[in-house]
Amino acid sequence: MSSEHTEEDYTIDLVAASGASLTHPTQASALRKGGCALLKSRPAKTVEILTFKPGKYGHAKVSIEAVDVFNGKKYQDIAPAHSNTKVPFVRKKEYLVLMVSADGFLTLFDEAEGKTKADVKMQAGDVGEKTGGSLGAKKEVLVVVLGTMGEEIVVDTKEIKE
Repeated sequence: MSSEHTEEDYTIDLVAASGASLTHPTQASALRKGGCALLKSRPAKTVEILTFKPGKYGHAKVSIEAVDVFNGKKYQDIAPAHSNTKVPFVRKKEYLVLMVSADGFLTLFDEAEGKTKADVKMQAGDVGEKTGGSLGAKKEVLVVVLGTMGEEIVVDTKEIKE
């Protein structure tokens, strides 16, 4: 048996992970209409927040109605007002559209960082039609991409006036 080892034997490929959480805790009574909350393990935009006073059975309660950010599904939840609710970190960023591939993925350019990305899919509906129509007319288009919980979606488009 040989005890010779090469440097390749000890090479470990590490996955770049900051260890940061995708959510942060917020008291249920601090949630506001138009904000985000994590309901049924999905990021959702709050549509209605109702607070019920303490009653016969104890603590004040908060009723939360929200719509999934990515698929539009509606969620409802009731939680004690003093309990912590998870709120996802949400990021909005503008990108310049370079092209749309045949399978509907956008090639985007981040002007601030000078990098391109091609992992955001153009969705159906008003935003998708607006993006595709502007590109068909050979106009420069900026898209606003919302990202949270490891997913991204185009939420708005803007034509660049020359």
